[in-house]
Amino acid sequence: MIRIIRRLGENENPVILKTPLPNSWIDVENPGEKEIDFIEKKLKIPRDYILDCLDEDEIPRIFSESGNVVIILRIPIVQEENIFTIPLGIILTKNYMITIHSKPIDFFEQFFSGKIKFSTSKRIRLVFQILMVLIHTFTKLLRKLEKEVRETEKKFLKSAKNEDILILMRMKENVLDLQNAIYENNKVLEALLSGHHIRLYKGDVKIINDILIDNKQCITMASFLIKNVNNALQIFEWIISNNLNMLMKKLTSLAVILSMPLIVSGIYGMNISLPLQQNENAFVILMIISLILSLIVAIYFKIKDWI
Repeated sequence: MIRIIRRLGENENPVILKTPLPNSWIDVENPGEKEIDFIEKKLKIPRDYILDCLDEDEIPRIFSESGNVVIILRIPIVQEENIFTIPLGIILTKNYMITIHSKPIDFFEQFFSGKIKFSTSKRIRLVFQILMVLIHTFTKLLRKLEKEVRETEKKFLKSAKNEDILILMRMKENVLDLQNAIYENNKVLEALLSGHHIRLYKGDVKIINDILIDNKQCITMASFLIKNVNNALQIFEWIISNNLNMLMKKLTSLAVILSMPLIVSGIYGMNISLPLQQNENAFVILMIISLILSLIVAIYFKIKDWI
């Protein structure tokens, strides 16, 4: 799908165009072969650039060639309970800004709906706005995951279940993916700050520095969250191990208690002369003795808090 947006003034409403005009934003989502051909031939964008932006394993980078600047970032995508990252390609040409991605990007709707003020004629500033919203999205997701980790910790401290460790493992994978994406994006931001690929003015340098600071805070937040998840997993393992030890202790204690009648019956099963063997009430007496021994052992174990 290709959307062509033009908004020359920040106070104007975004206009959807059918054909590209100078100072347009061309957003390309999961393009088919015909759309790729259109971008390649009509907009003069090499096919390799397009395919790189759609490669799920592409790492963030920035490069310039033939007057075009290509910026590839990793952006977060939320699908139900899963969070993962995909590449977002931003291609700056003489007349257009082209964004290429394989899945819908929720925060782009804030631009297209006019909620965020921007101008497609100020392409560099628009890139900075996208970067700021992207970092805000990362921050929001990390805080959401942090809250989920705390809720899961409270839950399994009351009653630990196997499902909880699966939830924590999923959270850890999500945070690791976000952390790697934020870290790799930071390299692109530092390359932007160098000014080798895009000409920066004094105000632009300040904006990039602010974006870098926010992104580094995201990196720190993700690192702390990884530690929290690892600590939660260790606590969960300790709880499971402790519960297993307690269960084994109780089962062992129960086996000892039940062994008292077996010991007595085993002794009286021997083919030797024993007390009470001629007594007609021997069975009842032996049962009482067995129960008394079991009760004594049970009381002892209870005092020791083994059962």
